Amino acid sequence: MEKTRLNSGSPHPTLLRCRRPPLLRFSLLLLLLCPVIALPAQHRKSDRRFDGGVVLGFNASQIDGDYQFGYRKKGLSGGIRAEAAFSPKLYLSVELLYSQRGAKPQSDPRKSFVDMELDYMEAPILMNFRMTRSSETTMATFFQLGASYGRMMRYKVSEDLFGGSINLKANQSSFKEISNHFSNNDLSLVFGGSVYFSSHLSLNVRGYYSMNELFDSASIPEKTNRSLRSYHLNLQFAYAVLGVDRLRERRRR
Repeated sequence: MEKTRLNSGSPHPTLLRCRRPPLLRFSLLLLLLCPVIALPAQHRKSDRRFDGGVVLGFNASQIDGDYQFGYRKKGLSGGIRAEAAFSPKLYLSVELLYSQRGAKPQSDPRKSFVDMELDYMEAPILMNFRMTRSSETTMATFFQLGASYGRMMRYKVSEDLFGGSINLKANQSSFKEISNHFSNNDLSLVFGGSVYFSSHLSLNVRGYYSMNELFDSASIPEKTNRSLRSYHLNLQFAYAVLGVDRLRERRRR
């Protein structure tokens, strides 16, 4: 796998070769296998534990430590999804998403700013707990809890620190400089919920909290920069091939 890092302070992109992490390899394998397993299940209505589908939505994100506030950075999020039902009330979902995140300043041109574009490949692994009765197939609601592993594929940092709200001290590095120390890996805690408008179409709303720092100030001990941590909200529509009906049918066996 190759990762391209774009830094507006450097005239040439840097290509870094990196090994695919074990969790990402496992997620890729599961996502490939689940649709294959689900296909014969379409002909066996008594056993529809597996399902697959696609997801598409957008992120609203921010970076804690950049002297800016609010979920101002908007980006797309989309990919594929696999599900494995343990019971009508509980199923496991795994997704492989391309996710655009980062930070964006306020629109006031009189203030200094930092703009970060962070693109990830993400693999959320979630437990889904049904909150409504299994006989209800439309407007069924689920609570979601799990974790997500993200691998940074690209970043770009733009800044204007002359005056305004961001005033770095003499012993602090600029955001362009510390971007060379950004962590390639992101492990996030995920919580949220989903609502089915039909058997196949659902709306998911989630919050992501990064458990590790995007930038650890200890990586530049001679400087006094703040550490950076990523947060983002996700709104997505998901389409399932077999749909939530399969959980009700399996319950009636």
